[in-house]
Amino acid sequence: CVLEGAKSYPTLQEALSDVCCVMATTARSRDMLKPVMTLEQAVEKMKTDTIPPQKVAWVFGPERTGLENADLELADGLIQIPLNPAHSSLNLSQAVLLMCYSWWRGQDGTDWMAKKQNKNPMKNPASKHELQLFLTHLDAVLKDKGYYSVMEKEKRMRRNLHNIFERNGLTSSEIKTLYHLVSVLEQANKK
Repeated sequence: CVLEGAKSYPTLQEALSDVCCVMATTARSRDMLKPVMTLEQAVEKMKTDTIPPQKVAWVFGPERTGLENADLELADGLIQIPLNPAHSSLNLSQAVLLMCYSWWRGQDGTDWMAKKQNKNPMKNPASKHELQLFLTHLDAVLKDKGYYSVMEKEKRMRRNLHNIFERNGLTSSEIKTLYHLVSVLEQANKK
């Protein structure tokens, strides 16, 4: 049974730490520079940007409130299901059903691995955990250097900066390079 292997995590960030590609559902347009996709586009991106056994995830919010912006920041893209604008949200089971059906339809019976070899998917994409470690380090350095000096704008500035790195599908090697770059700049200012 699938539920017997289910795990519970205290935060979404922890739950996604070993995931390489995350798509989040939202009915509302958000003030974020993230790609907004249909179900089919999201399935295609997840299939072409990863190679099994790399993990992918869909994130659904509570029916009453949907996902918070902080949750959406962790996503590589947003999924919006085209609906009647007067009734733009679905209940959770309907959203999950549509996503699962789109995923199933995307499995067209051909050899997925053979298709991946032809599309040159990203090798060794960074996990969400690696990206979060880098962003935490970057935030600490920027805060120390006064970048987040206007308290009222800090949350928005941080979200915009994080979105730049989130939407670019960085590899583990690129994250290490960025981490080293920030560390070198931090050390240079101490001399």
